[in-house]
Amino acid sequence: MFGRVSSMLSQQIARIATPRVRTLTSLPYLSESLEPQGVHKLADPDSSPMVSTKQFPMPGNTEGAGLWECTPGTWHITRTTTETFLVLAGRATLTEADGSVRVQLEPGLWHTTPAGWIGRWEVHEATRKLFVLTP
Repeated sequence: MFGRVSSMLSQQIARIATPRVRTLTSLPYLSESLEPQGVHKLADPDSSPMVSTKQFPMPGNTEGAGLWECTPGTWHITRTTTETFLVLAGRATLTEADGSVRVQLEPGLWHTTPAGWIGRWEVHEATRKLFVLTP
């Protein structure tokens, strides 16, 4: 009896402790066509991340919404609007102005950068996000 309970408990612990890669493979936004925009306008001098977007018509209190995708690269930014987004694909790191890591972005993560936020984006793998901008 003890052996069976111990085995069941070990399996449950292993299932909880095993890291899971979050994927969003069934979302229609992953296959949506985007419009190429060229090199990110804030790209660091030694970087050339390529941006593609699709804007959604958004009546109401938003400043904009849509899909955004970027290839690997870096840039510094000062947000003029609040941006809330869902990472659909890829990996990136947001770093605070003081150099500390704000967040590691991966598929399935919701994040908000407030208006006035100053920091750095580093895209490690082509990253796609669904975003909403608000004042």
